[in-house]
Amino acid sequence: MVLVAKTRPFRTSWGLRLGEQAPPFSTNGFQGGGEDGGRVRDEESNRRNEPSEPQDPYSQMAQTLRDKFILSADGKRFLPLDQLEAIVNETAVQNLLDRIFTTRPPSAQDICPRPEFQDSENNIADISRRKIFATLVLISKVGLIRDFITEGITDADLPLERRRTASETFLVPRDVKSDPSPNYALKQTPWGWTCNDIALFCNEQWAISAPYFSRAEDLGKKVHLYSLSPHDILPFVKPGTDDRGNPASLNQGFFSTVRRVKIHNAHHNFLVKAGHDGADFAVKMITRVHDVSAKSHKECFELEVEALKRFCQKDETHIIKLLATYEIGGVYHLLFPVADGNLMDLWKKPLQDMRPPAYLPGAALWLARECLGIAQALGKIHRFTYTPPLGTSMRPSQMPIHGIHGDIKPQNVLWFKELPSHLQGSSDNSARPAGSNDLNLGHLQLSDFGTVYFHREKSRIRNIMPVEGVTYRAPETNLPDPQGSPALDIWAFGCLYVDMITWFLCGYVAVDEDFPFARTQDEPEPGEDGLPRQDKFFISSRSWFKRGEIQVVKPSVTEWIESLHKNPRCSQFLHDFLDFIEVHMLVVSPNDRVECTKVVQELLRLKVKCDQTSAYHEAGKPRVWTSFIFNYLLGNRQVQSVDITTEAKWKEWFDDEKGILLTSKPTTSVILGSRSKESLEGLDYLPFSRSIFEYILQRFSIHDSVARTIFRNYTATFSRAYLVSEGAAGNAIVYNCRSSAQWGNDLALSATYFPDTGSIFAIFYGCNDHSIGKTIMTKIANRISKSSEDAFSHPMFLVGVFAEIERARMRELVLTAKLSLQNVINALQINGYKSISHSTSPADPWLNVYEIRNGLEFWAKLLMNMISHIEELDRDQHHRHQSELFRRTGRRIKDRLEELHLEYEGLVKDCDRIVDGMTLATSLALARDNMNDGKQMKAIALLTMIFLPATFVATFFSMTLVELGPSYGWLYPSVTIPLTITVLSAYWVAVVKPWKKQDLDPADAYKSDEKSRYCCLV
Repeated sequence: MVLVAKTRPFRTSWGLRLGEQAPPFSTNGFQGGGEDGGRVRDEESNRRNEPSEPQDPYSQMAQTLRDKFILSADGKRFLPLDQLEAIVNETAVQNLLDRIFTTRPPSAQDICPRPEFQDSENNIADISRRKIFATLVLISKVGLIRDFITEGITDADLPLERRRTASETFLVPRDVKSDPSPNYALKQTPWGWTCNDIALFCNEQWAISAPYFSRAEDLGKKVHLYSLSPHDILPFVKPGTDDRGNPASLNQGFFSTVRRVKIHNAHHNFLVKAGHDGADFAVKMITRVHDVSAKSHKECFELEVEALKRFCQKDETHIIKLLATYEIGGVYHLLFPVADGNLMDLWKKPLQDMRPPAYLPGAALWLARECLGIAQALGKIHRFTYTPPLGTSMRPSQMPIHGIHGDIKPQNVLWFKELPSHLQGSSDNSARPAGSNDLNLGHLQLSDFGTVYFHREKSRIRNIMPVEGVTYRAPETNLPDPQGSPALDIWAFGCLYVDMITWFLCGYVAVDEDFPFARTQDEPEPGEDGLPRQDKFFISSRSWFKRGEIQVVKPSVTEWIESLHKNPRCSQFLHDFLDFIEVHMLVVSPNDRVECTKVVQELLRLKVKCDQTSAYHEAGKPRVWTSFIFNYLLGNRQVQSVDITTEAKWKEWFDDEKGILLTSKPTTSVILGSRSKESLEGLDYLPFSRSIFEYILQRFSIHDSVARTIFRNYTATFSRAYLVSEGAAGNAIVYNCRSSAQWGNDLALSATYFPDTGSIFAIFYGCNDHSIGKTIMTKIANRISKSSEDAFSHPMFLVGVFAEIERARMRELVLTAKLSLQNVINALQINGYKSISHSTSPADPWLNVYEIRNGLEFWAKLLMNMISHIEELDRDQHHRHQSELFRRTGRRIKDRLEELHLEYEGLVKDCDRIVDGMTLATSLALARDNMNDGKQMKAIALLTMIFLPATFVATFFSMTLVELGPSYGWLYPSVTIPLTITVLSAYWVAVVKPWKKQDLDPADAYKSDEKSRYCCLV
């Protein structure tokens, strides 16, 4: 029998076959003769006699290898790759081979080749046999190295596994699934492999073959996945530690476990800072829930990897980078750069003087930069540009371009003291802009992409995102059939930003204890199920107007934001930031919530202002007023901006101003009251308690009818009433005004005019103190402050101011509604009705314009009532207020109200015009669609006429009355073609030609009309 050895460049597809039951050995067992047979017998004889050789050639190198073994974090010993290369070098290998093999020893370059081979992706291919040689040294079987060289087995094939058949045992690479060839050269013989050799090799190879982790060169397109065995010894030299040397604790979550590890420098190619004996990394193990299948578990892993690959670009500094992945026994792991903690850890960290960060110079710049950075990172998830692989035919409408993170919370925002904390490289050196002099409190990165979903522009997906916490849960998740959208992340980001500003101004205790406790107080008492109160940012409430349950922002959240405005260290930058969060991000309706692009634009604008002016972000300007009080007395104007929130303070203020309120001289006193809480119903929440409100009404002589005016919010109103005033020469006049709460920022006014003294006492309601409301309050105050003295002599002065404020609101509503409806009209004109057929409610813009139009008409009528009342006052001859100054002021107010009336009529016409345009565009779109449908029907009819003759002839020939053989096949086209031509000709003569005569060219029609007129003239 001849021993045949198949060779290959790097590895065989068969592996090493080892016979469990060796055939009877005979020195004459080889049937081949001659030179080849003798050579093989000599080599086998040498190998058989190998164990009898002295152990000195093995013992020295084996002892050196064992001395360099180190203990892994899991308690197993392994040989680092750098020590392997130092010990198993070309010189030492050749010396040992020369001593082991007496004739024709293998070359050391077969074990330690040079240069190393690079594959198509520029990865170093492991074509050496150092690991194999070291393993054979440890088991004192170096003579078997020739088998590996002959079969082309290299270190890349390690570790080998034992595979058994009915009669034999094979040692094969674990990724080889096919059975070994029958002609495989290596098998168990008395002079070759023995059962003991197999066992020793399988056991010792693990200590030599600790895995090597390599980072893919093209991040964002490829991440290495290493399939490991439970026997693999991970090169984690010891558990990772923090800067103080304390062992890193495990972060156990519901869906994953994260631990900090230190990888030996020789077992990865990630760049490490000088002086580090091993790089710390974070290993995230995807936890398999007991009721989740293996397939779903793998899909969860692949989902997070795919999401990270899309954003793991070299220029991205605010999204965590995935370095590598590995799988051990069906358990998946992800390898990341280790962070110094998460956002909660940063909040816990004590700062200088144990004071909040707001007291540190430059901290506001850091806050602006990092909040902008993580918002930009989220924006990349929400608006992802997908490039399909080459050769695919994916249409743009099929490309996923929207992403949803789905689990925004402080624990998923990683904190690095520096970027990176232990790595360096071109992709990781942009933590701070060059030359930046702001305080560096660290660097933030988004992480935990296990819940990221991608979908198309107009698609909607169910909210199946596995979010563990409920604190940042959006209100729409309470709906019976919740839908997922990027608005979920915007709400969560708004909550996160409020917490960050709370920590920034008040410290960790406020964000960890005080604010969550305040939110839980708005929750109902725990029910019978014993569930604790939730600290989410919204709450369910019953609404009379919505006829059911609605979601509203918790009053405690609004009150907390107001308290942040009043903080002594709250700068104008933080005021603007909080206003944007409250008005545009913490919005209950997801359709009204701002998109991430707008968040990035606003934060970029705020950051630019911070960079330009230090006073904008450094100087504390607390916002401490809830009521704005204006007094006008004898030409001396007093403007007071005070924080009056308790009954005692109100009584104290009224006692201080008693001389003004009781004077017999003309006085105008106005209170501008803000909302204390956000309410969907408008003015239901006032900055006063019931007792304080009744006290103000009494002291300001406000009529009780104001309550009916405030809560009658479904329509606008203006009323005036004459009341008998005790001790006065005439009647007091009570005015109540209200704008409709159908749109936001509604107002109410209650004023009482005393003719005997010419005094006016009034209260404006609804001047809420966030961004838009603050503008309303400022406008009212400016108009009152800048008015001429004679304006205060007329009771309709404040009503006129109210009308001016309402005009600005209605104009903005009209412009916004017109723009929205114009977009629908443009879509109809360009793409027809089908362009909006899939919209959630294409009629909403039209209905909104129509409702605004009705509101404008109603306000125009109220303006006419105001004008009529001024004329009524002008005709009154029985009161002290009649004077030329009074009449002149009344005429000016009347003229202005008439101008407003004309402007309202113009706005009504604008609404009519845009509504008519919508009607016309809809008619044209339907006509165009009908015409296209008619053309399609004509085409179908034409095709039917073409195939109808052929079908008729085929049916006729298939009848049993006609007996035609195959030789008459020519008869079918001979009959079908002339019949088809005849039918088409008849169609042309009877249908098409008359149509063409009717559809004259416009120029021909004009000539025909001119000719007919000429004939008439003749």
